[in-house]
Amino acid sequence: MKERVKKIVLTNSTETGEQDSDVDEDGMKHEVKSFNSRYEIFTISSDFDTIYNKFLDIIKTKTETFHDKDSGWHLNTFLYLEATLVIYKPLKGATYIPTPPDIARKHAIVNVKNTDNECFRWAILSSLHPISKNPNRVSNYREYYNELNFNNISFPMTLQSISKFESQNDCSINVFGLEKKKGGKKHEIVGPYYHTANRKDKHINLLYLQTDDRPEGHYCWISNISRLVRSQMTKYEHKTFICDGCLVTFSKEDDLKMHLQRGDCSKVCTVLPKEDEKYLSFVDHHKSYTVPFTIYADFETVLRPIHGCPTDPTNKYTTNSHVHQPHSFCYYVKCAFDDSLSFLREYRGKDCANIFVKWLIKDVRTIYDRYLKDVVPMTPLTDEEILRHESATHCFICEEPFPSPLDSSPNSQNMRKVRDHDHILGTYRGAAHMNCNLNYKLPSFIPVLLHNATNYDIHLFVQELASQLKNIDVIAQNKEKYILVSAKIFFDDGEPRMEEDNDNEQDDGYQEAADQGEDNENATARSKKFISIRFLDSFRFMAASLDALVKNLEPHQFVATRKVFQNSEHFDLMMKKGVFPYEFVDSYEKLEDTVELPLREQFYSSLTETAISEEDYTHATNVWNAFKCRNLAEYSDIYLKTDVVLLADVFETFRKVCQDSYHLDPCQFYTLPGLSWAAMMKYTKVKLELLTDVDMLHFIRRSIRGGVAGCIQRHAMANNPYMPAQELLDEDFAHLSYKPEEAISYLLYLDANNLYGSAMSQYLPHSDFKWLSPEEIANFDITQRCSNPTSDVGYILEVDMSYAQELHDLHDELPFCPENIVPPIEGKRQVKLIPNLFNKNNRFDDEDAKDGDEGGGVCIVEVIAASSCLFFAADLPKLHSFMVLAAVSSSSTSSSSEGGE
Repeated sequence: MKERVKKIVLTNSTETGEQDSDVDEDGMKHEVKSFNSRYEIFTISSDFDTIYNKFLDIIKTKTETFHDKDSGWHLNTFLYLEATLVIYKPLKGATYIPTPPDIARKHAIVNVKNTDNECFRWAILSSLHPISKNPNRVSNYREYYNELNFNNISFPMTLQSISKFESQNDCSINVFGLEKKKGGKKHEIVGPYYHTANRKDKHINLLYLQTDDRPEGHYCWISNISRLVRSQMTKYEHKTFICDGCLVTFSKEDDLKMHLQRGDCSKVCTVLPKEDEKYLSFVDHHKSYTVPFTIYADFETVLRPIHGCPTDPTNKYTTNSHVHQPHSFCYYVKCAFDDSLSFLREYRGKDCANIFVKWLIKDVRTIYDRYLKDVVPMTPLTDEEILRHESATHCFICEEPFPSPLDSSPNSQNMRKVRDHDHILGTYRGAAHMNCNLNYKLPSFIPVLLHNATNYDIHLFVQELASQLKNIDVIAQNKEKYILVSAKIFFDDGEPRMEEDNDNEQDDGYQEAADQGEDNENATARSKKFISIRFLDSFRFMAASLDALVKNLEPHQFVATRKVFQNSEHFDLMMKKGVFPYEFVDSYEKLEDTVELPLREQFYSSLTETAISEEDYTHATNVWNAFKCRNLAEYSDIYLKTDVVLLADVFETFRKVCQDSYHLDPCQFYTLPGLSWAAMMKYTKVKLELLTDVDMLHFIRRSIRGGVAGCIQRHAMANNPYMPAQELLDEDFAHLSYKPEEAISYLLYLDANNLYGSAMSQYLPHSDFKWLSPEEIANFDITQRCSNPTSDVGYILEVDMSYAQELHDLHDELPFCPENIVPPIEGKRQVKLIPNLFNKNNRFDDEDAKDGDEGGGVCIVEVIAASSCLFFAADLPKLHSFMVLAAVSSSSTSSSSEGGE
């Protein structure tokens, strides 16, 4: 049974563009949306009201989620409700089905040959009472027939009835299935078809067999799941132990038991890096290549007011005040290798969104045909360049050394020295590894940057983009906010993109690739070339207003501004971001009809509830007069043009800083976090070791603490001797006077800025993760370790510890050593990091935690020495496990320090 709200009329006033049949005269867009529930099993014993209310809850949740992701929509009316009924035929286990030969040969299945419909019962009994001789005979288990509780459970047994069986019996069940591999002769294990929600001590894995000639299947017991699925999970030839919950393999049975006891099983398959792929280092050297062409763009819009129905102040609502309709655009094409090729385009009109996409496609095609389509051959090297190339010992791209001429390893051919040259200018750039050289090529995209594109500009033209280009890729934050929109333009010229002559040590290794030959498939792939237009948000790199960013520029950095505004008077005015009366312009006609600069009061913004300053208005007046504007439309053109070239100058300055400091081009990235991560990896040259041990992964996950949650008394009163006597204070403040008979106390306000930055600047784990053995733990002197906070080796500990009773009153406002627990409140299930005075079991700490805790009189896990423990009045009954790791300071600027025990 399935129910859905088939037709709901919704209205939205945030859409832009020309009116069509779905947009009324007030700019309200009407659309029909559907929200459906999932299918539910409905039997004669089911409660209709319960299922129906469940349907309604699902639909309600989906509508609320829709409102959260697509703001601006309002429910208008329900059209109708639709319920779908289908006949349900559940999987059932009945009589005997032979085990496929390839599965039987693994000797991991006990398949009882029953003739009734109770194969599920016999499979369970065969697991509870294993027999070594003829375990497939029903007669071995008849004496246990009534041992299990099957009340109100009918046979053949369905998968849906297993949960009821589990609730009536002290065992838990997983059910797996079989699928034929390609060719149909061999099978592989799939599923689970059913996964227990609560694993019990008696846990049983079943295999569900099916045939094409009958509707019912057959249950049999999986006596050894590791043997059954090992060949699917690993090529490891020795015995392995597999968790049937997350399908992680272990080499020791004790490791599997510990994995289950600790609750590390996430019930999803955990894929860990392979041993030869476990190190993470900077490899994106091609992202230091300067993107040759970059486009900076902006739009201006008319803010047409919406006159809608009044809202109900007692309910949550969003007020839609204006429809944004674009009336003009401007973009500036910046050439990185020759600024004389940079140019600006601008247009004003109601169809500006459509024209923007058309012009952009045309200019990108022209740029591709003239500069990016073919590689310019390398110009002959000068004597100085030849000497520089021959004497080079390191690749100028990755900065790694070249292999010795005597090196005959398989990788040495790809690492040999070749000449690298600029594909547009043809000039020699340096000596490079052949692999680095092959990847260090012209980007296949042109970035288009708009400031705040995610939240605004991209919505003004994305529909026109999708209508003119079909190959659209999106990286979305949600349904409204896009991190990246990329559109491909294909060129079917049939010619290979790269052509090189046969000079020895030719650039890019293209001749070597050609000598090896290419199959038809590769030739076809090379003939279908494309270039992408990549729309990015400059605000995701520089999270500040354009006005604030421009104020950081020096006069010599206004390169694009000076190129566009060559008149010195105009240039001086354009070095400052202008102002515009957005809300005043509520129609296209107003742009043309307004022949004087609007009054200062008309620059008011209801969004910020502020007007522009006198200084800004004076600047706007000077711009109007200097450019001899005849109407507001011409002023708007100048304002828009200024915004675009200022954005170009700001971002080009940012690019130069990144290229000079980190040799990375921000235009190769989507956001600042990606750029920052790459810069860190490249600058520090660190090699981060990825965890290949699933227990280590869960061990570290359990040590993550998060933010503290708790109920704390936040009112405190000082007994300050510097306060006047009670008789000298006003009546309202008499209670604040100093009381000599009480203990002296003060109030001190402390605050810490940049806590995350402070934590990230400390030594961080990076490699050489390993477990300490019980013997190493017994001989571990933590006091000596803590005396050197900058050691190359760090530790994470799991311990038991007790909180001294005499410290409870002293620490009751803010106990030390918070732990992740479920709040002791009825109905609460979410784990929170809670400070408490309980004794701690299996608590995690790192060695630096001592610094924050010892002053309060509680000893934490790191202090093992008897004198320290007694001094701090703490008892450490047990150390469960240790993890040792190498640490590197985030301030390190060279290769990471290797730590040992």
